[in-house]
Amino acid sequence: MEVENAELVELSEQKKYNNDFALDVLRIDIDDFTTNYFYGKVYLVPYCINTSGVYPFIQFITHYSGTFTENEDFTNIIKFYEFFYSPFVNITENSNKLLNLALLHLTNSVVTDFSKYFKGYINKSQDIFLFYDLSELNKDPTVTNINHTWLLHSCEILDKHSYNISVDSIISDFFTEHSYFMYLRDEKNELYELPQIGYSGSSFKAAEFRSVFGNPSSNDEESIFGKYYYFTDYNTALEEAKSDKNVIGKERKYGGLNRYALFKGKTTSFTEFSVKFGEDGLSKDWSENYDSIYLEGLVVLKRYEQQVPVSYHLV
Repeated sequence: MEVENAELVELSEQKKYNNDFALDVLRIDIDDFTTNYFYGKVYLVPYCINTSGVYPFIQFITHYSGTFTENEDFTNIIKFYEFFYSPFVNITENSNKLLNLALLHLTNSVVTDFSKYFKGYINKSQDIFLFYDLSELNKDPTVTNINHTWLLHSCEILDKHSYNISVDSIISDFFTEHSYFMYLRDEKNELYELPQIGYSGSSFKAAEFRSVFGNPSSNDEESIFGKYYYFTDYNTALEEAKSDKNVIGKERKYGGLNRYALFKGKTTSFTEFSVKFGEDGLSKDWSENYDSIYLEGLVVLKRYEQQVPVSYHLV
């Protein structure tokens, strides 16, 4: 269902969206579920719609959880919020308590009735997945990505990792089976492009700036693809951030890592473009025909509006 080579249009024209198909699949009455199943697991799937980019896109609120690998190494993994239920556990009440505890930074520690954001559920046998639309609460994605709470993107679910943290198989398996929950549609009921994830590494001071204003364009005349917007993969960005981490006298200087949602639009690889340039006589300037170009972990965007900062971290 991936949307490729989607033509980019003006931001003002792309604010309307719907996810009616996904919502129509959900059921509302939890009592119907508990009548048939007495024991099992509840998975919470709070989400929010980000409309600050060229296209709107969906983000799922998950969390970090420590676990041991098969080699008995301790590591973090990205998971749904979850709890066990039984005939003595009220699913709605316990979901509300867990969301209030987990999302204090969104509610400013004010006790919130999350049931008003409840959109419905879907179950796989005795396991139930509860969906909450928290777009109204989540105004700043960089705030949501703090402590153990994490905004997970559709492409990260498909890739099964975010930054260098693995995504729990419960998440990836669920969305593989129910992929329509990851997509939004426009007024013509056509799928919006799913953003890809890109990174940049810099000093932490620069990372703070980029978390608000985005990644600046290159001013280097020698930049391989021109004066556009450059993004790398996680490992490359991490090395760039580490290069800005040092101690000068008594002052400690830190590096910073930024994560972005990238809309590639009509895109081409450097190899593909080179072949077409030779065969079709295209202009040497790739931006005359494409919105982005990529090469071995490097993504270059033509326009500033094709990026949305979603998190940043101290290195």
